[in-house]
Amino acid sequence: MKKLIVLAVIMTSIQFMYAQGFQLATAKIKDQNLQNVVRVSWALPFDYPVAKISDKGYIFSGIVLKNEGFIVNIDSTVYNARKPGNENTNRFKTNRYKFRTISVGPNVGLAYAINENLMISLQYGVDWNFNFKEKRFGDKKRSNKEIVRAEGGSQRINVFNHYASIGFGVKNGFYIFGQYYFRNFFNKDFKETVNGVEVRPYENFNVTRFNIGFSFLYNSTNND
Repeated sequence: MKKLIVLAVIMTSIQFMYAQGFQLATAKIKDQNLQNVVRVSWALPFDYPVAKISDKGYIFSGIVLKNEGFIVNIDSTVYNARKPGNENTNRFKTNRYKFRTISVGPNVGLAYAINENLMISLQYGVDWNFNFKEKRFGDKKRSNKEIVRAEGGSQRINVFNHYASIGFGVKNGFYIFGQYYFRNFFNKDFKETVNGVEVRPYENFNVTRFNIGFSFLYNSTNND
């Protein structure tokens, strides 16, 4: 057992990246576009090479723990979330909403050396979104913050999502990447009962997400 733990530590140390991301989204409800606010968050990938394809490239795989989401400003007449167990008493005309999930999932990618110092990578990954939180800031002020809901295993969002990434950077140092998510953030088929009426709160809520981030790449496989 101890040997397996040591081996796991060595393998994850081959390629380790702490990622800081700028998370953006295009969001609209029905035909109304919502104002997006850039969200800054983190990801913690554990990746390591699994197959060498040439002297310049290799396939890598691993697992990523992430804090993912987006922020938008919404007029209360368009979307006004109801806190469970309470009547909606929100009195502000415009609210800032923060939607986020904690996710974990596998990824696989290709890293290729352009020259002695620079690398490019392509990656595909799947997220399992296991914790959802929604916050509301009345009048877009932090002093009016309210946690609307925090749910583990929530069905309000698509529990599984998938993405593609492209990155560029030095072999041992600064690395920049872009990510695109293929599925809508919300589960548009989710149903709940409000005041005795069954509704689909996210039926017309369309969100496309993309991230721009940076990290530090350590790749010991290229240290001869």
